[in-house]
Amino acid sequence: MQLQTLGGLRLTPTTFTRPKPLLLLAYLSLEGTRQRNLLAELFWQEGNRMKSLSMALTLLRQGAGDVAQVDAKQVKANVESDVRELLRALDKSDWEGAASLYTGAFLEGVVLEDWSSELEEWV
Repeated sequence: MQLQTLGGLRLTPTTFTRPKPLLLLAYLSLEGTRQRNLLAELFWQEGNRMKSLSMALTLLRQGAGDVAQVDAKQVKANVESDVRELLRALDKSDWEGAASLYTGAFLEGVVLEDWSSELEEWV
């Protein structure tokens, strides 16, 4: 499975399109394993944040399968992302490979009404 974050946000070959769970997966694919409480605070501003995180992870599992490794304290992405491939190509000075991987701006067109200023800054 491939998480595409350049030129939009989609998980291929699935038809899963929920933006917040996919944004969570994009965050994890770039930032690595993170504590559940940190993710809940970053992605949800109101309500029961931990429950919202659990629901998003359940939606991911139901819609996309085993794309995240989850335990009681941490979450980790189990997918490769195009931006990670792009960064590896740039690290190797593979300009041609990097140019072929670039298909548009990072998370182009992704907007959430309720994201935190920290999450918006990260995007």
